[in-house]
Amino acid sequence: MNQDQVRRVTFRVTTERPLPAGKQVFVSGNNPALGAWDPTGLPLTRVDDSIWAGCMDLPASARLEFNVTRGSWANQAVDGDGGLPSNQILGPVGRTSR
Repeated sequence: MNQDQVRRVTFRVTTERPLPAGKQVFVSGNNPALGAWDPTGLPLTRVDDSIWAGCMDLPASARLEFNVTRGSWANQAVDGDGGLPSNQILGPVGRTSR
């Protein structure tokens, strides 16, 4: 039986300004573990007031597209010019022998 290798994907997000207690950062994307584009897909854990982290397991052959939100698409991460960035893409990795 040939099974896909699994890789662990770690997200680490730094906000420009500290977020007050009670605020949350999420990663939303094309994978069900990321909410299938639900803006509250994968809640990240507060590391400190400006750093958030989380991880998920993904088949090594999967292509992942994602963006960062604060719980809604109205609060999506923006680029340095204040515009909406393109989806972030993490491509598949090659298979390894067992």
